[in-house]
Amino acid sequence: MNHKNIRTWALVLIAACLVWGWGFSKVVVKSGWTATPPTIDGGSADWKEAAFQTEKGVKVDYAFLNDGSFLYVLMNFKDPKYLSSIETTGIHIYFNAEGKKKTDHGIRFLRRKVTGDQVIAIMEKRGETVTDQDRASLSSQKLFYLYDWEPIVKDKEPLPQAPTRPFAESPQFKARQVENLWTYEFKIPLTDLAAAGAAIPPEIKIGFEWGGMTEEMRKAAAARMGGRGNPSVIDMSQSAEGLGGRGGDQPNLGSPGGGPKKYDFWLDLQLAANK
Repeated sequence: MNHKNIRTWALVLIAACLVWGWGFSKVVVKSGWTATPPTIDGGSADWKEAAFQTEKGVKVDYAFLNDGSFLYVLMNFKDPKYLSSIETTGIHIYFNAEGKKKTDHGIRFLRRKVTGDQVIAIMEKRGETVTDQDRASLSSQKLFYLYDWEPIVKDKEPLPQAPTRPFAESPQFKARQVENLWTYEFKIPLTDLAAAGAAIPPEIKIGFEWGGMTEEMRKAAAARMGGRGNPSVIDMSQSAEGLGGRGGDQPNLGSPGGGPKKYDFWLDLQLAANK
């Protein structure tokens, strides 16, 4: 092989390496700084200045904002097919500063059906003040939709109730359906993005997961297959408000080989610095 051919093959090899590197380079999504935090109401009216990205595999548009205390996340689901069993499983949001897809640290956001007395118990457990007027009003209500959260801890099931902490530092979320758009909005304390006592990292790996079957759903499906279950307790997503449960899109969780699909996507997020 002459020197000309050697040089040609060397250039081809270099070009191939560059293409390979570009194909696997890390894409970092940037959060935007906000001096006026969005209201967590399941709406996108106060997200007009945010830079939206699209996760094409699940037809979700999403954006991030942060200030010095909280990370704000907005997700717009454009196809009910990809909501799966989100009403029952909720959305798990994982994060870590190691750049890895790890699921041992995060928060599960979900909408619960609770009674007024259960709301009172949750508020008291979290250290919130419940006046006599609040207690009388809540006790008279038979059913609430509580937009709740619970921590995800490695090698442990999520806690049934969130731990007591100052209310101002609690995560929040709200969901709303407007025509054919399902919006989920979240507020996460920045201190939750790091390990206990660690500094808040400028860049984190963040993952979103929803759908599939919970342990309760698996047990109900198994009982139904064995002729001991009640199908009405299996599909819990057909709620009165219908987020993810309208139009008959939910699968039969008790059918042989059936069950809702689990979805997830991950990205690297760079927090915005104070302008």
